[in-house]
Amino acid sequence: MTISQKVLGRSMRRSAVFATLIGISAIFVLSNFAGAVTTPGTPTALAAVPGPRLGEVRLTWSAPADMGGGITTYLVATAPVVSGVTGSFAAALPTNSTALRASKSCTATYPDLCAYKVYAKNSAGTSAASTEARIVWTVPSAPRSVRPTSTDFSTVALNWQAPSRSGGLAYTYSIEKRIDGGSWSGVTTGITYPAYTASAFCTGGTSCMYRVKAVNAIGAGPWSNNGALRVTPGVPKNLAVGITATHPQTTGASAGSSETLLNWIAPTIGLVDNDYQIQTCIDLCSSTRGTWSATAYVAI
Repeated sequence: MTISQKVLGRSMRRSAVFATLIGISAIFVLSNFAGAVTTPGTPTALAAVPGPRLGEVRLTWSAPADMGGGITTYLVATAPVVSGVTGSFAAALPTNSTALRASKSCTATYPDLCAYKVYAKNSAGTSAASTEARIVWTVPSAPRSVRPTSTDFSTVALNWQAPSRSGGLAYTYSIEKRIDGGSWSGVTTGITYPAYTASAFCTGGTSCMYRVKAVNAIGAGPWSNNGALRVTPGVPKNLAVGITATHPQTTGASAGSSETLLNWIAPTIGLVDNDYQIQTCIDLCSSTRGTWSATAYVAI
């Protein structure tokens, strides 16, 4: 092999090594370029629905098609909607999360609304705003666990749990009752607290049923479960008998006549039906002994 051939061989090997190094560098540069962070695309499918609590709004959206190499947080901007016109959006505030949801508040008074926009942000910048979404107020859900009780023989105490969803607006309650499976009739409206105590108005039957619904500016929500209360009364207590002479004369047709005065304590269970039944027994009597008279009705 001549000297020129040896020199040429070494030169070719150096060229191959140099070309390999260039190739590695090119791959490294391309790799860095492919991992570069860019401003993310726009979030889509923004929706706003009332949350469980008064004035609460639940927002959901979809991530941008172009994540820009990674999103660090989403931002939400709010604007008032008065008479159907969207006002100026306030500065967008970060959610400090990459979750595709957020809870916000809306203090607008019906029929005014609140509007929202969402942005995606990373170290390269902030995306364009999503399409505007407005809250849609709804009726409340049904009150829960209606339970009627009575401990004084004349009134009913109703208790229940508030609806799980307010519809976003303040609401009141309406109450209806029915006796022995008859037609429903109104008891009261405008109740602001989940409890009610008043005269039972369930005379003439064996059971009384109650139901409750919540009403806001949009309308009435569905009725609650039916809460039943037995009308059948308990036993009167502490019966006492007193005799008062009304004609103390010793002679005449009315001689020796007297009046009997009965006193007792009303039952503590059931509902009053506006009268009592009384029987009389002459001589020594008990529940199983003696001759009892026919029942007499006494209105109270």
